[in-house]
Amino acid sequence: MRNLVLNIFLLFLTTGSFVSGNGYDNSRLRYTVSGTVYDKQADAPLQYATVALLSAPDSNIVNGMITDNRGRFTVSAESPGDYILSIDFIGYESYYTDIKLTQDRPSAGLGTIYLESASVDIEEVTIETNDRSIEYKIDRKVVHVADQYTAVSGTAVDVLKNVPSIDVDIEDNVSIRGNSDFTVLIDGRPSVLEGSEALQQFPAGMIKDIEIITNPSAKFDPEGTGGIINIITEKRTLTGLSGLVHADVGLDDKYGGDFLLNYRTEKFNYYLGGDYNNRNYPGTVERRQETYSGDTTSFRHSNGNYNRGYQRYSGRAGIEWFPDEKNVISLSGRYGSRAHLGSSTVDYEEWSNIVPERVRYTNLEQYERSGNYYSLNGEYTHNFNGENVEDGTEHRIDVNLMYYMREGNEESLNFLLDPDGERNDGQRSTENGPSTGFEYRVNYEQSFTRAFNIEAGVQGRRGVSNESNALYFYDPATE
Repeated sequence: MRNLVLNIFLLFLTTGSFVSGNGYDNSRLRYTVSGTVYDKQADAPLQYATVALLSAPDSNIVNGMITDNRGRFTVSAESPGDYILSIDFIGYESYYTDIKLTQDRPSAGLGTIYLESASVDIEEVTIETNDRSIEYKIDRKVVHVADQYTAVSGTAVDVLKNVPSIDVDIEDNVSIRGNSDFTVLIDGRPSVLEGSEALQQFPAGMIKDIEIITNPSAKFDPEGTGGIINIITEKRTLTGLSGLVHADVGLDDKYGGDFLLNYRTEKFNYYLGGDYNNRNYPGTVERRQETYSGDTTSFRHSNGNYNRGYQRYSGRAGIEWFPDEKNVISLSGRYGSRAHLGSSTVDYEEWSNIVPERVRYTNLEQYERSGNYYSLNGEYTHNFNGENVEDGTEHRIDVNLMYYMREGNEESLNFLLDPDGERNDGQRSTENGPSTGFEYRVNYEQSFTRAFNIEAGVQGRRGVSNESNALYFYDPATE
């Protein structure tokens, strides 16, 4: 009897164990695929490879992930079935394999999977690069204007707007590190115009490079504390006739253009260039002012329109003679005119808490600074070593002479109008005066090695300036 009871107990125990092993809930079982992805050539784990588990019938994505820093992955599915495992990584061949997950085999371990680098056979590859638009040297920054295609339709000011240490305001006035007192050179020769005027006048299409020298040596005689901006112009070296033409147009009545023609032979080079620029910068102004003094509060409101702009044109011509490989003699001239114009019409309204009656008036302003200019240059250069020097050293002397004339005419008008438009106050100021001058310069340079050289020179100038200033006040009785 005891044996019968023991056998019945073991039978129930076995039956219970059988039910527990085969009657489980499928929703609690996890179906997974795992493995490790390696770079076959480097034999190293491949991090961030994309792993996707797709359903075999329709290739829909069931689950996915990226490999960890050891190349490992584990993707899961909610139910058994036929799947496709996909592994991808940029620059490698894709990997695919079929996976079957069942209740008896809910997990699949693929071990290490090696991906091979993808390669494409090509016949030829051509790589083109441009030099840096800004080059930093020991004593200067060099802006390569010829590489800045977006600036060829503007002026030298447009080129400098994105250059470090250069500031340009809304009216195209330039300053170097906050200082507007600087010198402009053109091909190493002083410009006839003032700093900002010279940059506004020169078209970018005729510029090859711009050198910015913030700490010039005595060789340059900068005449100011801001430094030197040296404009290096384009020089056509093609034999025969060649040229450049640019044109630009913009909003608010902005337009301009320039050209450069060049004819070169074995012994001579002739060039002729010209440019024209018209720029306008209109705008509106609105101000609200409150002034407090004891118990009195004064109010002043104003609004109106203004316009600032300039018109410029210039022409240049020159001839270069190459008698032999050691000597160059050149003569050149430049003539131009410029006019800075400005005007504004602003309406004012004033009152206070003590006198609430409002006073209205209009202020009219007009301003013009204009004048013609020209310069004549002669230059002689002798290269003792000739044109072809294998070691890169220099041994040369150059002589430069320049005569110039510049007019400076300024006039400003300021009038006050009552609410009926009648003029009741105003003034007019004028300033006129041409200036002429003569400059000479002789430079000698000899370099013994690329790292050691000697420079010496002498320069001088003589200038004459006549100015006449006048100030007039408006008298309604004499109108």
